[in-house]
Amino acid sequence: MHRALALYSCLTLTACLPSDGGGEGGGGGGGGGENPIFACPSGQVKCDETGLRLAICNDDNQTATLSPCGEGEFCEGGSCQAQICSPDASFCEGRRVERCNANGSASIAGGGADCAVADRWCYQGECVEQPCDGQCWDPMVCDGELASCVERVCVLGQDRCRDDVLERCAESELAWEQVEDCGASGGVCRDGACMILGCGNGRLEEGEACDDGNEENGDSCTNACEFARCGDGFVYQGFEDCDDGNEVATDSCIDCGPAACGDGHLWEGNEECDDGNREEADGCSGDCAVVGISDCEGHANGLQRWAVGREMAGAFVCRNGVGPVAYWALDNNCQDLSDNAHHGTDCELRLGRGLLHDAITEEGDPVRVSSSRDLAVAEGRDVSISMWLRFDSERPNDAGIIGRYQNDNPANSQFLVGLNGRRLWVLSDGTVAAVTYTFPEAVRLRDWHHLVITYQGTFCIPAGCSVAIRLDGEEVHRSFMRLNESVSSRLPLEFAGQGHRQLHGSIDELAFYPFALSSEETDLLRALD
Repeated sequence: MHRALALYSCLTLTACLPSDGGGEGGGGGGGGGENPIFACPSGQVKCDETGLRLAICNDDNQTATLSPCGEGEFCEGGSCQAQICSPDASFCEGRRVERCNANGSASIAGGGADCAVADRWCYQGECVEQPCDGQCWDPMVCDGELASCVERVCVLGQDRCRDDVLERCAESELAWEQVEDCGASGGVCRDGACMILGCGNGRLEEGEACDDGNEENGDSCTNACEFARCGDGFVYQGFEDCDDGNEVATDSCIDCGPAACGDGHLWEGNEECDDGNREEADGCSGDCAVVGISDCEGHANGLQRWAVGREMAGAFVCRNGVGPVAYWALDNNCQDLSDNAHHGTDCELRLGRGLLHDAITEEGDPVRVSSSRDLAVAEGRDVSISMWLRFDSERPNDAGIIGRYQNDNPANSQFLVGLNGRRLWVLSDGTVAAVTYTFPEAVRLRDWHHLVITYQGTFCIPAGCSVAIRLDGEEVHRSFMRLNESVSSRLPLEFAGQGHRQLHGSIDELAFYPFALSSEETDLLRALD
């Protein structure tokens, strides 16, 4: 008794273990007192008397530090093991009740009862009369008619499709009950629900890009079961500001955004032009109004572009607030675009494809338009005529390019520029071609060339006034000629013909300047090709 007290008077986290030797007096044979057997050799791991804790021997070879096993574990052979059963609890083993020992390591032999002896069943560790009335274990359910547990057929609340009939699991979970005959109403049963085939049923079917099962056209899937896109006529919320259902670029909705000045699309009825920017000095103002061709006031010197929509239809030169007296784009009529009412009215033109847009071609009768005194070429006045020219034949023809004369008689001309094969001529005194220039072979047929004829009246000498010819930016000829002052200055202006001789070529973008174009200004115009 004294030995037991000495060995077990220990701290909470340590234990004093008895030796494996003799009895209380240490009187084992063979001198047990002199050579004692250690109760707990240092470093050894054992299990304590509860079978639920590890006992780790300390260095004194007598005491041990205790370490509890985890939840659901017991100690055996110096290690923690998973419990086989809940300690001190009863459980079923078939139709037999078993009882677990104190640490869950095994059942107690003979500690249970055999329910089958009394024609009973084991349920939750007890013998019961019958396995029904809520006492069946999953996946079994109680069959009241059989008074026994059977395997369930379905799960309560579960739906299924059988052919096109919707069925639901009965409360007993032993049978299916019909809910609805989907086919009778013209529908089908799919995935445990009745539905109508086609767009809008929430099920992706053949021929559909999407099907979100709603009637909302403003989301990513329209009521036509197509993905939302610009131009489908429905405003895709959060992505489009408008959608007018077309690809017209001249109405109020452009690329599913509101039309606005500067978007590069001409908004019919609201804009005169739209060149894709809000700049002022480019022929189309910041509020998308057309800037007059000769309206150079407030513009810097140099090139001003003339735009229609996003297409550049031509350009003109400004100098000190002054632009061309007349400008004919020749795109669709004979109207002078400089807003001078006396430089031509609408007339039908024969048009071909021009350098920048359309152009007068060689077919049809010459075109005559009214003109006024400000188009006169007279002594003491500088004038430049700028144009794009293409000649398509080297046949001699003596056809006019542009001129002012009366009664179909070049002898009564005030000025006349014409073409005869490869020879360019400038007539002014009504009788002779005072200036001629032959295009070299390097100037190819059917190519567009920039031509400037300059009359420098301020440089008149007794022999005549200076006339210069610039071809593609280079001065190729300069000479003197006499001006015809005797002919009326209010003659009609004629394009592409001398009388009834047709021009074998085309002219485009013709401008009449009240000053002599410099080489720098000519280069600006020529750079547009």
